[in-house]
Amino acid sequence: MAAIRQAFVKTLQAQNYSLTEFKKHEEESIIVQAMRGKNVKLTTVIPPARITDYYAKHRAEFTAKEQVKLRMIMIPTHASEGNAAAQKAIAEEILGKLADGAPFDRMAQSTQKTHPRCRRRLGMDRTQNAGGAARKVAFTFRRAE
Repeated sequence: MAAIRQAFVKTLQAQNYSLTEFKKHEEESIIVQAMRGKNVKLTTVIPPARITDYYAKHRAEFTAKEQVKLRMIMIPTHASEGNAAAQKAIAEEILGKLADGAPFDRMAQSTQKTHPRCRRRLGMDRTQNAGGAARKVAFTFRRAE
């Protein structure tokens, strides 16, 4: 044990440190740790009123513009070519399948494959250009309707 102490003292002397200075430094370090443990809280508690206040002042950061996800299957009109009956038949076929519970996205994809002139359009919000009639209808629906 004495050999270990002597090696320790020699190490301190090599670093220009005395045993007394080392003890004083360690004591101060222990005191600082004790003070931190006593005075510094590990968890910060923010009062609910302060959170509510912050939210009220920064409401714009937590809200989004009104949006509608509109999905349509577009059937082109070529009335001048005399295709009105064929277009009506396509529309009724699609409507019938949707009424029977066919998923819209699959119907849109299969319609594009079987009727290449038909297109599907996805997504719209108030700021995008959409047809006036489509816009009026889309923004009158309730959520998930």
